[in-house]
Amino acid sequence: MLKIVGERLKQLRESREFKFKYIAEKIGVTPGAISNYEKLLREPDVETLMKFADLYNVSLDYILGIDGIEDNKQFDTHNLITAKREERNLVENDIALSLGIPVKMVINAEKGLPIPNKILKSIYNYLKIEVPNDSEKTQIVDEVQRFINNPDNAKYIELAMYIKTKEVPILIVKEWIDINSN
Repeated sequence: MLKIVGERLKQLRESREFKFKYIAEKIGVTPGAISNYEKLLREPDVETLMKFADLYNVSLDYILGIDGIEDNKQFDTHNLITAKREERNLVENDIALSLGIPVKMVINAEKGLPIPNKILKSIYNYLKIEVPNDSEKTQIVDEVQRFINNPDNAKYIELAMYIKTKEVPILIVKEWIDINSN
C-alpha cells in the first residue's frame, strides 16, 4: 500500500476529530484495523477504501494520493449539489425551506462535510442527482478491483494517473476515448 494512503486516512480522521471507534462502526472494521491502516501495518481492500471515501466525503482518488485536492469539485458527488442548485437558479435557503431542514445542512452538503445520510439523500432527490445504490457501488468496486488486478491494464492505470496529474479536462479525455474506440 502507498504511504500516502495511511497518511491521508490519519489526516482525514484527525481533521474531523473522529474517534477510531466511530470510524470502525461506520465502515465495519475494528478500531485496531483503523490504526493499522494508518500505520501501514494492514492494507484496506478497495471496498473499505470506498467506505472511507464515503465517510469522509472525499474522492477515492484523494485517499489514494492520485488527487491532491481534498475537495475535488470535478469528481465529488457532493459538489454536484452546488452545480445543480446553481443550474436551477436556487440558493441554499430555497432547498432548506422546500425540504424542511436547516440551511446549514445544505451548506455542509455542498462543502462535502458530514451530514445525516437521510438528509443528504433528500437533497439529492430534490435536485434530481442520481447516485449509485449500495449494490451498484459493490458491483463498481468489484469491476474496478478486477481491472486493477489485471496486469494487462497497467498501461491504462498509468494513463489515468497521468491524466489526473496533468489535470486534463474530462471532456478532452472523453472525446479522445470516443475517437479511439472506433
